[in-house]
Amino acid sequence: MGCLRENTWLCGECEQGLPNVALVQRNVKALEGIISAGSYSLPALKRGIGWLKFKGVKSLAKPLGLLMIRGLVTVSPLAQLRDQAALVPIPLHRRRWRQRGFNQSEEIANVLEKYVGIPVIDVLVRQRATWTQTRLPPELRQENTSDAFALKISSLPDKRYWLLIDDVTTTGATLAAAAEPLKAAGAKEVWGVTVARG
Repeated sequence: MGCLRENTWLCGECEQGLPNVALVQRNVKALEGIISAGSYSLPALKRGIGWLKFKGVKSLAKPLGLLMIRGLVTVSPLAQLRDQAALVPIPLHRRRWRQRGFNQSEEIANVLEKYVGIPVIDVLVRQRATWTQTRLPPELRQENTSDAFALKISSLPDKRYWLLIDDVTTTGATLAAAAEPLKAAGAKEVWGVTVARG
């Protein structure tokens, strides 16, 4: 993803070149915060996300997901998260899913479940299609995602931490919109966790 060396998605040298500290954004509506592994301006992250999302290279979910692990301790120690947290991938609208054939956020969440042991609990549905956020000016992004998500189960399992998983966040509008039905259903803490922040 970084130096384009063959036989590895992220060589040791490129991985060492990435920041060791996750980016944390507070004061986002309906969220306790957003944690990102790094900036979207980093070529390795931008390239990896693009290849996963638009070229369908699903094996890239593993290195991208592993980069997110270090940020999880911002929420709580990993041992506590395994017991008290749930991973919730941001759902795609069914039309977008048909076009792509998979949900990149779900692929990343499955990696985190495998390597950290926090369960994936698929509780959200995207009830209406939205424009791609990157094509909209910041002032229209919240309106674009308003009421886009709903719970698809009658009540939430008893978890303290709900971790919304996505590939990229910019203004946080998508994550905040997805957090609203969780909070309305009684979720105590909802966090956004992404590979990159734009």
